[in-house]
Amino acid sequence: MARGRVERFAGDDSAAEPAFIEAVRSLADAGARADLADALDELAVSAARRNQPGRAARLLGAAEAERARLGAVKISWAGLPDTDEVLTTIGKALGDELEAEIEAGRAMSLDEAVHLALRGKGGRRRSTSGWESLTPAESEVVRLVSEGMTNPRIAEKLLITSGTVKAHLSHIFTKLGIGSRSELAAEAARRDVTDSS
Repeated sequence: MARGRVERFAGDDSAAEPAFIEAVRSLADAGARADLADALDELAVSAARRNQPGRAARLLGAAEAERARLGAVKISWAGLPDTDEVLTTIGKALGDELEAEIEAGRAMSLDEAVHLALRGKGGRRRSTSGWESLTPAESEVVRLVSEGMTNPRIAEKLLITSGTVKAHLSHIFTKLGIGSRSELAAEAARRDVTDSS
């Protein structure tokens, strides 16, 4: 993130964008959600400058929604484009469609937003279903479910909300084609996912 901001401050957006793409990959894998929202904002700037207003609007919406879920506040950096600048630029291109595109971004899951940010950028090639499709955070939730932990206990252990645990479980059930927590625990035990890495 710092490298990308230095490049952008120096006016070299072609060097800034790859740094922000690398940041999105690393932050997504690390589960650093507040910083990831900032990286999505930075890639929205790049998309706006490359005349991709719809993509920019969706990235802004996704970043805004993630900060709202976290109760986080966006920090503006002096000398760098802020959200208002980007909105002005893409608003001219999108017109009445601006709010619909931003709302589409707000409706995305964080994984979907990461996929959008990395699409065509050599991003992660994670499957969309099956055990290999689980994110690191989802895999950790599976491990804790297999240990018999409740949602509140998982939330406490992972320093997230119970609602986020519930959302992870919903995604896990969909990806694995599993319908219940007990079925998930049984399948996880069969696969021996209890060892944490």
